[in-house]
Amino acid sequence: TERAVVLDAWADLIAADAETLALMDSLEMGMPIAQAMEDVAVSAALLHETAELLRSLTVDAAVSAPGSLALSVAEPLGVVAAITPWNFPLNQALARISAALAMGNAVVLKPSEVAPGSALRAADLAVEAGMPAGVLNVVTGTGPVTGAALVRDPRIARIGFTGSTATGARIQMLAAEGGVPRPLAMELGGKSPHIVCESFTDIEAIAPQIAAGIFWNAGQVCSAGSRLLVHESHAERLIAAICAEAENWVIGDPLDPETTFGPLANRGQFDRLRGLLGSSAAAGTAPRIGGLEQAKGLSMPPTVYTDVAVDSPLASEELFGPVLAVTRFATMEEAAMLANAAGFGLVATVWTRDLAEGHFLARAVRAGSVTIHAAAETHADVPITLPIEPAGRSGFGADFGHAGLLAWSQRKLVQFRTGSP
Repeated sequence: TERAVVLDAWADLIAADAETLALMDSLEMGMPIAQAMEDVAVSAALLHETAELLRSLTVDAAVSAPGSLALSVAEPLGVVAAITPWNFPLNQALARISAALAMGNAVVLKPSEVAPGSALRAADLAVEAGMPAGVLNVVTGTGPVTGAALVRDPRIARIGFTGSTATGARIQMLAAEGGVPRPLAMELGGKSPHIVCESFTDIEAIAPQIAAGIFWNAGQVCSAGSRLLVHESHAERLIAAICAEAENWVIGDPLDPETTFGPLANRGQFDRLRGLLGSSAAAGTAPRIGGLEQAKGLSMPPTVYTDVAVDSPLASEELFGPVLAVTRFATMEEAAMLANAAGFGLVATVWTRDLAEGHFLARAVRAGSVTIHAAAETHADVPITLPIEPAGRSGFGADFGHAGLLAWSQRKLVQFRTGSP
C-alpha cells in the first residue's frame, strides 16, 4: 500500500510538471511538442494504473492437510536494471521501471544518451513524491560503455531492455559474461502489420488510423504499423486514401504546437533510414508518395511504397521511420504468411467484418497483441491491466498486468505446519 501511494503521488507530480518534461523530450529528440504533452499524460496514467494493479495483487494460498497452510509470496529481486530508448524517452523509462519499483526493487535506469533529460527530472520527482533516496538511480552514458558495464555486473538481479533487436542480442551475450544466470525482459523491434480483409468495406474511413499508426512520432515507434497487408480488391482505394491523409501531416518546428510531424531523432537514425531506402531505390522500388528526394535536413516526409515484395527490406526490416510498405493478398492463408514472414512479433491489427476471419488471424499471426476491428470508429489504447509478451525478433518477457508485476519478483513457497487441530 505504501508503494502504491508513492506511485500515485509521483504520477501527480509528473502530470503537474508536464510542460517541462515534454519540452525536454521535444528538444532532445524532436518529438512535436503537442505529441510530447500527450506522452507525459499517458506516462502519468501508467503510474496510476500500476499502483492500482499493485493494490489488487493477491497471495496464492493452499491447504494440503489439516493444520497446514502454504503461501506463494512474491519477494523483491534486489537491485535490477533498465535500459530504455530515445523514441519516447519519459514513457518508455516509466513503462520499464514502474513494475520493478512497485514490487520493491531498487532500480538502476540507463536512459538513452540521445534524450536523458526527462528521466533525470522524473527521478527527482520520485524523491519529492516520497520514494526513498537511492531506490531509483539514473546513470547516463552510452550503451557500449555505461550500458555494457551495467549488464555485465553480476549484482544486477534482472535486466529490462527496450530497443533494437540487434542490441537485445548483444545484451544477452554481455549478461552471460557476468557468470551469474539472470532473467531478462526485452521489448525489441517490430514490423507490425495492418491486415485489411475483403469483408471490411469501410475503406476510406480507416485511412486516418493507418496513417497515424506509421506517421506518429515520425514512425519512430516500436509498434508502428509499418506494413499494410490489404486484400487485392481494396488495395487501390485504400492506398489513395492513405496518400491523401499523408498530405494532412504538418511538417515543421517541433516546438510549434501546430506541428504534427517532426524530424528524425538524430543524424545516425536518418542516415540508417536513408541507406535502407536508397537500396530499395537501387532495386527499382519507387515510393507512391514521399521518399528520399523530398527529405529536408533530418526530416523524412510521410512515405508510402506499394506492391512491396515480401523479401524486400521495406517489408522485412524495422526502418524506424515514417515509411509504410503495402503488399496485396488474395487469401487469409496468404495474409497470415505475409504477416509472419518478417519474423517479428510485437503487435498486429486486423480489420474484418467476418468473425471467422478474425479468429483465424488472431491465432495464425504471431504477435504479442492482436487487435481485431469490426468498425472504423474504435478506441485503440492497450489496457495495461492485462499482460503483453512479444514474440520472435520482437523479444520476450511479459509487461503490464499482474504477470508483468510478478516478473520483477522472486516467488517463495512458505509452508506452515502446526499439526492436526
